[in-house]
Amino acid sequence: MQKDRLVWIDWAKTILIYLMVVGHCFPVKWQGQLIYAFHMPAFFIISGYLYHPHKWTKTLRSFLVPILFFSSVNFLIYTLPKLLKGSFSTVHLAERMLVPFWGPGSLQEDEYIYLFPGVWFIFALLFCRLFMGDLSWFSWVRKYKYCVLVSLLVFLVVEPFLFPDNPLRPYKFYRFIPSFPFVLLGYCLKNRMDLSRMSFPLVIVLMLLFVIISFWNGYTNILNYEFGHSYIVFWVNACIASIVLYRLCYVLKDNSRVRFISTGTMLILALNIKLKIIFNLLFARMGFGTIVTDYYIYPWILGLLIVIVCFWPIKWLLKYCPILLGKN
Repeated sequence: MQKDRLVWIDWAKTILIYLMVVGHCFPVKWQGQLIYAFHMPAFFIISGYLYHPHKWTKTLRSFLVPILFFSSVNFLIYTLPKLLKGSFSTVHLAERMLVPFWGPGSLQEDEYIYLFPGVWFIFALLFCRLFMGDLSWFSWVRKYKYCVLVSLLVFLVVEPFLFPDNPLRPYKFYRFIPSFPFVLLGYCLKNRMDLSRMSFPLVIVLMLLFVIISFWNGYTNILNYEFGHSYIVFWVNACIASIVLYRLCYVLKDNSRVRFISTGTMLILALNIKLKIIFNLLFARMGFGTIVTDYYIYPWILGLLIVIVCFWPIKWLLKYCPILLGKN
């Protein structure tokens, strides 16, 4: 049972990180709409399912060390070409580097340097773990997990009416609020979710239900704090798709490559945008520039290439320096 559980989690995390990369490659609207309706929530549910308390210092280290390392790598990738061309500017450099970690700033969007794309997810997950009990003051959250879950769901449903101009929404740390109910759900399902009992006719019905709700609810994205008609609709729909994905992954067999990819989500999250730019330039120079403008198939091919390229550095880091992947 333990082996099977870990196998489906490895497959689910690998598929989800692949979908994240595809989403960053700007697929056609309806594809992106389906991806963003569930892929990050499904990650949070898995995080809650796997959660067990750590010392808060260990948790901070496992998050901050990869952020600092990969931010340094992305900074070098950004600055070296500009230094060689003599076009690197130090004007507002600190602001341009730090604001994307935090939230809104006073500069134009294209002036900022995004050192760690997707850092909002890392911060949301960090806060979720701290409030789950890695900070001992909040150990009561696990004890009263159902009450906390319901309270958060109620708050997120009424928030648009009570606080229509909530000044905290533009800040990335606030993404912890809509993410936490998924982590709590995962924790509530721990040792209670028997995927083998879900029949495949039910899986098909749930898949169709997810597609219908997704198109009816419209575009959703936790990062942009957009939940369609209501957060509860978004939450339920994301949970439906997540359970379907887990059930499909449950029948898959163990694969060493998948295990490596599933442990390297930090690296893929940090480098996927830079790799996308590099691949686009390569295709353009090879005379395949038109393929880059295909939004139906190319994002899926590009996403696969990016994940494949990331496999070897993940494998190397996991062997020689796992802390850079968040593994203590």
